[in-house]
Amino acid sequence: MTARNTFVNNRPEFDFATQRPAVTVLRPTSTTVSKWLVSCQKFSIALTGITFACVTVVYAWNVQVQKKFDQQYRKLETLKQSERQLIVANESLDHDLITNIDRLPIKLIQEKPQQSIFITPAPASPIKVANNNSAPKLFDPLGY
Repeated sequence: MTARNTFVNNRPEFDFATQRPAVTVLRPTSTTVSKWLVSCQKFSIALTGITFACVTVVYAWNVQVQKKFDQQYRKLETLKQSERQLIVANESLDHDLITNIDRLPIKLIQEKPQQSIFITPAPASPIKVANNNSAPKLFDPLGY
């Protein structure tokens, strides 16, 4: 590139108006390879978007599961602590009852078999025969 050099205030000044820069326009040729590359690029962009969406969904699901797990674990720990406190309170009451048994205004008496109440069983009721047309029962309850 040649330009006419002039100096103004001891600085070079270039005059580019006399010569045009050479610009080469590159136009892609329409070949099957370039079309194939463009379709591959579109496919990879779509696949990247779908992968990103799936990863985002899985990440959000993991975060939600972790939050739920943390909440349930805190509940479990609170219930365990409450259970321990109830056991301690129950044992403390039992200990106080046993240590203060002599100071109670009502004297406790040991049980004797003569003081026990025995209930005699009720007489057996007759068994009713079910019709053969009804559906068979899987089990017969024995109590009550």
